[in-house]
Amino acid sequence: MRIRTCGAVASLLLASFLSTTAPLEAQALGPQRQLLAVEPYYSHIMLDAGEGEDRIGLNGFGGRLWLNLAPFSGPSDNIIGRMALGLFVSGTPEDEGLSTLHYGAQFDYFFVDYPLGGRIDPFISLAGGGFRVKVTGPFGGSETSFALTPGAGIRIPLANRFQLRGDARDIIIFGSETGAGGDSRTAHNWEFLAALGVTF
Repeated sequence: MRIRTCGAVASLLLASFLSTTAPLEAQALGPQRQLLAVEPYYSHIMLDAGEGEDRIGLNGFGGRLWLNLAPFSGPSDNIIGRMALGLFVSGTPEDEGLSTLHYGAQFDYFFVDYPLGGRIDPFISLAGGGFRVKVTGPFGGSETSFALTPGAGIRIPLANRFQLRGDARDIIIFGSETGAGGDSRTAHNWEFLAALGVTF
């Protein structure tokens, strides 16, 4: 009788615990968005070579550490609950004497609370950081500039805590020296990312 009573009490306590923690976890993290994600990615940059010049296509790789900000947004519904912070670094290996390095932080804003159709999670992003262009050879050198990088993309949650992600971004460099005669201008470097991430 005593064992049966203890078992009933334990079952009630477990049911109470699950009923109180499961909704809180869903509310804190958002459906299918976990707290952390590690995302290695492929990068293709269409480098702005200057006025009247063809863009230079460069392939590279990078990685991003992604933090969901929803658990830090508080109990009320606010903009922070749909945002994430990412730290990233990517580079393109030397190709015909030209290479790049891009690093910084970015904020993502998700439009919906739950992925559309359970699969499509659209977002916009804004990043800031450094963008270095290095040229090798007799007249080579390197220059690192501040880059403001707006973008947009989609996230696709998969089974077993994996996710796919695609980004299209514009790496904007103000005061770039790629103008005719060395005049400064605003350079737009298009970047396309494809990532396979694991969430925690």
